[in-house]
Amino acid sequence: MTQSSVTPQFKHALAYALDQILPGTGPGDFSQLDAGETFLREVMCFTDAQIQTFRDTTEAFFRDTFGLDFTHERADENNIKNIPGVSMMPFRFSKDAQMFALFHSNVGELSSHKRVRDGGFFAMITGPGVSYRGTYGGATGKPASPGEFVVSGFYNVVNLHKHSGQPDESSQPLIIAYQALAPVRTTADGDMVLHCGLQHQAWGAGVGRGVQVIVPADPKHLRVMQRSVLTFPASLVP
Repeated sequence: MTQSSVTPQFKHALAYALDQILPGTGPGDFSQLDAGETFLREVMCFTDAQIQTFRDTTEAFFRDTFGLDFTHERADENNIKNIPGVSMMPFRFSKDAQMFALFHSNVGELSSHKRVRDGGFFAMITGPGVSYRGTYGGATGKPASPGEFVVSGFYNVVNLHKHSGQPDESSQPLIIAYQALAPVRTTADGDMVLHCGLQHQAWGAGVGRGVQVIVPADPKHLRVMQRSVLTFPASLVP
């Protein structure tokens, strides 16, 4: 007698994408410095106290996980903190980016017209001689290269009005928090590889993986291509 087997399935899943020509000359014109923390204030609707709590939580995460300690530094007029070879700053994806969910399963009431919005804080390696420590790098450390970064933020997925394209205030956005499981690095082929741990209030922990490519479209524009998949739970393997 054989025992029947059931293929394990993720309980919740979402895939999103972007392939768009946007104004700009470099990646910083897409993942933009958000000096006024407009993503947190306007999209996430955070109060000053909630923004400070999120910043404190993020700084503790960067320190404990990657050994990048900004907790004793003062932010400048652009809300940027600096330690030798590393800068931490608030960011948001360009407001013009039309990032959309192309597949979703058991994630709530998403309409056919929706937008994925993304922002938070990242810490970017800006100089040589930096090592990751913390739980990721360990006591001996792992070398960091300029241009790499670690990140903590939110996906905010909102339904849009069909004709105006503006957020539908009658429905609640889907909010998923994320934190880097490894530094975001660019491969020799120009692919930026993203690997994040996820957290949803009801679903618990998940994992997100994606690839982003940013290339010049012309002297004043970029082509931004991204494909990402988010799944809950974090693993199907016991």
